[in-house]
Amino acid sequence: MNSVLHGGPAILVHCAVLEPERGAVLLFGESGMGKSTAFKRWRKNGGEGISDDMALLDFSRKDRVFVRRMPTWSACREGRNEWNYPSGEEIPLAGVLVLGRSESGHDEIVPIREAQFFAQCYRSMFYWFIFAASALPGVMKERLAKTLRTQTEIITGMFPPRALLTALDGNLTDFLKELL
Repeated sequence: MNSVLHGGPAILVHCAVLEPERGAVLLFGESGMGKSTAFKRWRKNGGEGISDDMALLDFSRKDRVFVRRMPTWSACREGRNEWNYPSGEEIPLAGVLVLGRSESGHDEIVPIREAQFFAQCYRSMFYWFIFAASALPGVMKERLAKTLRTQTEIITGMFPPRALLTALDGNLTDFLKELL
């Protein structure tokens, strides 16, 4: 949080990160929405990706946003040690999807309202700061909110407002490979 409050270029976000060939795709969603499940489905069928819970977004360059891998909740909970997290590795951000549950029983990507897209992305950007932010003085809270809002505007301005509605089973890798 200190870095964000003092103009640092990186922010920790609550998301899953899929890594198709062209770069990182962030899956934003509320806790319990299926980020880890979607991530596991992606990897089960050969998709690349390490993060099912968080990533570090790097806004240090004006023309691109990069993703840096972070340890995952699942890896920590399961005691996995085969994954490493090279801090210098930059993965270009190639897409953002908001995660939701499918009512049709199959996976689909659908357009959503810009306001809905922005709100979900903003909540995911703010997720790791919410508890500590309540202890900040008013001016610092405003600065944090403004910085996170600006970074959310950058992210949501780069990609169309879309949601991945998932049925939580089946081959997500094949489904998304053609779209990503």
